[in-house]
Amino acid sequence: MRIFTEGDSEHVQDRERRRRLNLHQKVLGAKSVTILGGGLLGVELASVSREMGKEVYLVEGSDRLLNFMTRESSDFALRELREMGVHVILKEKVEGIEKNKVKTNNMEIESDVVVSSIGFKGPSLIQELGLTNTNGRMVVDEYLRSVDYDDVFGAGDSATMKKFVPMSAQVAVQAGNVAMRNMIGASEEPFQYKQYAVIAKVNGKYFGDLMVDS
Repeated sequence: MRIFTEGDSEHVQDRERRRRLNLHQKVLGAKSVTILGGGLLGVELASVSREMGKEVYLVEGSDRLLNFMTRESSDFALRELREMGVHVILKEKVEGIEKNKVKTNNMEIESDVVVSSIGFKGPSLIQELGLTNTNGRMVVDEYLRSVDYDDVFGAGDSATMKKFVPMSAQVAVQAGNVAMRNMIGASEEPFQYKQYAVIAKVNGKYFGDLMVDS
């Protein structure tokens, strides 16, 4: 049996550090930035980029930012970003990217740098093995089992499910524990994540949701 986790490849961490350094250098030298995806990463990156004096466009396909958080948190993030001068564009589907131009279903946005914050890419090994994947992340069922093989499991940034699962460290740890128990036969349990808290920072202000057991 084999279990894939977010640190499965020995080169993943070095690759991620290089990617972040390269992105940082590009943003530093840019006058304008377009960010795709209104999740935690996109929202915080938009805030930081604006604080650096960049013209910032934040494009989100749904009708609100941070759509896995409460409406109150979503509205707070939207209000703060717009007060900072960020161009927040909601309900726009990205249809293509050509060099530094983003094409949506209704407009074109041109900027010096385009950043996609729509999910992390999984380790290259998953694609090399020919496993069914989305953006390099192995597609798993509710038991975190590969849809291709009964004895292959995944968790963290190496796996993705059909239903929404937040990409956070606490959820990845929970998934790893469940995947391991299912793999060794200690249990046969579907994965149900529990997000204890979600904290974000926008315009120098921390905010978030705290989940309390009823």
